[in-house]
Amino acid sequence: MRLSYIPAVLLAVLLFSAFSPMNADALTFDRLQIRPSLNFSAFYDDNVFAVNSDRTEDYYFIISPALLLKYGLTENKLELEYRADIYRYVDTGDFNDVEDQRVRASADLNFPGGLSIKVGDLLMRGHELRSTENLAIVSQSDLSRYWSNDLNAEISYKLSERFKAALGYEFYLIGYNLDVSKFQDNYRHQANVSVFYAFLPKTSALLQGTYSRVDHYNDNSPDSFRFDSNEYWVLAGLTWDITEKSTGTIKGGYEWKVFDSSDSNSFSSAIYMVSLDHRFTPKTSVRVSGLRRAEETDDPEVSYYTTTNGTVELVLMPVSKLEIKPQGSITNNRYSGESLIDGDEARRVDTIVTGGIDILYHMNKWFTIGAGYKHSKRSSTITIYDYTDNTAMITLEAAI
Repeated sequence: MRLSYIPAVLLAVLLFSAFSPMNADALTFDRLQIRPSLNFSAFYDDNVFAVNSDRTEDYYFIISPALLLKYGLTENKLELEYRADIYRYVDTGDFNDVEDQRVRASADLNFPGGLSIKVGDLLMRGHELRSTENLAIVSQSDLSRYWSNDLNAEISYKLSERFKAALGYEFYLIGYNLDVSKFQDNYRHQANVSVFYAFLPKTSALLQGTYSRVDHYNDNSPDSFRFDSNEYWVLAGLTWDITEKSTGTIKGGYEWKVFDSSDSNSFSSAIYMVSLDHRFTPKTSVRVSGLRRAEETDDPEVSYYTTTNGTVELVLMPVSKLEIKPQGSITNNRYSGESLIDGDEARRVDTIVTGGIDILYHMNKWFTIGAGYKHSKRSSTITIYDYTDNTAMITLEAAI
């Protein structure tokens, strides 16, 4: 593969930083802000195909140009963003070189009297990372690519000082390039209604009901409707935005996933979602997230899997401009039925543990350099899905 342009990109990023003023800010024209950025990352990966034997190591690079346009003030704003991620591998480029792209648009409008409208759309052309692919379906010589679109809208109205109601709608569509992955192609219509009660000035209790319809439009199995389903969620919880030091949402409840086909096992279980961000001091903060819910299948032998996960990230700034981010996560995926592997049937349960650290040095408002390390390990009741992976990274980012 050709890597001759990579030194030139690196030089451009360094020059972009070297001649930038320390007090630089976004390009601003009245209410319009223009924020271009360029990220260059170099990686070493000791298991680029995420397999449990015959491991292959490689170096690769990701070049990510991006452009963000913002129009309006904090209360009412429009955003349009484009980003590309260009992957280039030294030795395994024939299998792994790829270009991902994403376009995001959003509008956040707030009117007098308590009415708010939020609309967003995210269009992506991406690929499945090797660590998340179902390697029993997709071979090492195939790169699983997809395109997706996620459109969402929410209308909320503040009924009084304490009560607020919101209606939401989402349309999600995803399609894969490989025939062996077409069973995952699906679209989802989802609607929800939420009621918030502020029992403290910036803390509210919430009650939410959700209905989703999921259709797998390229399932060519004998029972072609076995993955289509209706979902019902009932959730209650708390949400708060007390100060800039503490924000979060905790929701828990129940989910029912009822399939059209009587041959598919339905899901009925407790679920939860957690998102917390707390700043202990100006230089120390913690982010915690987690969830439990049913996910669409990535295995043609089963109807769905249940995922339970949690992530913790610390943000430490021991000195000015230096940011240290240790993080860790654990995920458990339980598949709804038995899979047929090499003539044997077994129920698949995966446990994925990751840990790592990122170190960033913000030279000025325009330029950041960083280094990182990540360890991942997946243990499965089906040995073919086991793998360990170690990745080291150096990154350079220039942004207005």
